[in-house]
Amino acid sequence: MHPDLVRGTRTALGTVALVAGPALLGAQAAPAPQSQPQPSQKGTVELGVFGQYNTLPSGTDFTSTSPTTVGGRLHLGLGGGLGLELEGSSAGVSRAARPGLADTDARYTQLAARVVFTTQPFFRGAAFVLGAGTVRSDYEYTFRYGASGLGGVRIPVGQRFALRGDAIVNLLPSSGETELGYRLGLHTILGPYAGSTAADRATGNRTATEAGAIELGGFLGVVRHAYDWNVQPSGIGGGRVGVSLTSRSQVELEFGLAIPDIEDEALTASTARPRNGTDYNYVPLTLRYNYNVPLGKSHGAIVGLGVTRADYGWTHNWGPSGLVGYRIPVWNGVQLRGDLAATWLPSANATDLSARLGASWVLKGL
Repeated sequence: MHPDLVRGTRTALGTVALVAGPALLGAQAAPAPQSQPQPSQKGTVELGVFGQYNTLPSGTDFTSTSPTTVGGRLHLGLGGGLGLELEGSSAGVSRAARPGLADTDARYTQLAARVVFTTQPFFRGAAFVLGAGTVRSDYEYTFRYGASGLGGVRIPVGQRFALRGDAIVNLLPSSGETELGYRLGLHTILGPYAGSTAADRATGNRTATEAGAIELGGFLGVVRHAYDWNVQPSGIGGGRVGVSLTSRSQVELEFGLAIPDIEDEALTASTARPRNGTDYNYVPLTLRYNYNVPLGKSHGAIVGLGVTRADYGWTHNWGPSGLVGYRIPVWNGVQLRGDLAATWLPSANATDLSARLGASWVLKGL
């Protein structure tokens, strides 16, 4: 071959390699957008909405066993790829006609809490998400608790958004049934938060936490139930789990159980009050945002606001919940905690009041 032709060919091939090579490599292994915080980062907060197609057990009396629910999700980053997700979804359904009764409207609701692991990005920022936790499936006329598993893919969109596609399976051991769900949603990232503020680090207050710190606790107390619901005040016990977003801010999930006695009054509204001689459980489930105020070197005050689902067995209602409390560190992350909580149920025009004492164990962020 002519020497000039050889040199020209080499020059052309070199030019193509210099121009196209980086583009092709970038298309094959583009890194995750560095400006977008990842859910695995400690203190990251992510909010999302999703639509979900469900496959329910055939034993339900819904006219369709494949309702489509709409829900929301809160993701709290703990660090090391781990996160805590709290979610709820719901849909209006129709219950099948029964002898002497026509079809009636009802509501199917799922409430779930899971620990999730997000893998390192593998292609253009996409990552796998795996999770396991617990679920409460509410069929309105009955509800069941069980284990819940999740597998999905997270795909970043721009700097502050991400698409999530998930498949879930709920195992309900009390009935031996299985629920399946397939969902697609859009999430927005509120950011990772810095850890302890400079002021809290300077004071050295023992109640100040760091982003990603986990609080596990339990409590005992008394509750005054909704007035004129034919229910006596009762003892209550429960547990809570919280995740710190900053040295003072915290998201907390709380569960309680009480078995109140029924008054011996004559019933004036049997549809809204329990019948005499029947036992009922009172189960409040609350998601709350707490703001912790360090006081001096050791103590701290708590102010919280959130939403509660109050289940009285014969009826359940949703409403806002407020809390004021006090915490005292005692030893190596263990804290004593007392608080007063109030829940207003607007649909029933009722208010529940409770006073609780408990203890918590605060684990440092991962």
